[in-house]
Amino acid sequence: MNMEWIKLSLSPVKDLVGFLHQKSKTNDVVKKQLYIELRDNLNVFYNGFLNEASYDSIIDLISNDAIRMAVKENFKFNKLRAGKIEAAHVKDERNRKYIGWDTDKLIDKIDEKNYGAA
Repeated sequence: MNMEWIKLSLSPVKDLVGFLHQKSKTNDVVKKQLYIELRDNLNVFYNGFLNEASYDSIIDLISNDAIRMAVKENFKFNKLRAGKIEAAHVKDERNRKYIGWDTDKLIDKIDEKNYGAA
């Protein structure tokens, strides 16, 4: 796994972590847990890159417990962000395949990748 992509986006990752921290201040318990988990996972990547941690140790620290709990509760992930990923949202060419996806589909893919790593 090559983490060069994060080197190019350290500042945006910090901004996204801050954004997720603000969004986690909600009364919707499931939504709050999802935002916190996404924020924490981004921090794992960010700190893992800065500390040159091994990929295995980073993967071991990533969690998808809130996603699993939300699925059991039949949570609609589009409540996190309405709409679809547009070309303007994509900054890295390798992520163009996600254009047109909604939040439900993206979270499902994140969960699939994370669950497959466990």
